[in-house]
Amino acid sequence: MHEENKKLGTTTRAGQVVWIRFQWDQKPWESHPGLILGREGDYLRVVSGTSQEWHEGDEDDFVKVEDGCGLTKPTWFQVTEVYLIPESRVRKVVGDMPDGLHEEIRDRTEGL
Repeated sequence: MHEENKKLGTTTRAGQVVWIRFQWDQKPWESHPGLILGREGDYLRVVSGTSQEWHEGDEDDFVKVEDGCGLTKPTWFQVTEVYLIPESRVRKVVGDMPDGLHEEIRDRTEGL
């Protein structure tokens, strides 16, 4: 993917791993990792990530990322649900998903 096609806003772009305040985060300081897939109108299309190890072996619903994306521990990214999140809910950009994994996750969520 060409870099100019990945740009989404002034601070975010497709393929970035970010900390996001999702709609289920109850406390003001809570946030979870997410992967930006693209943009839909005024919203970012993202999948959520978790470090909960009980997702180990659940390749149907999650893609495990061990390193190389800016997170400090293995993280499982959900591929069964895509969230539309306002860019203002992105708390921090932590890194870039390796291209092959970004493409796999994006492809597995196509049509959601």
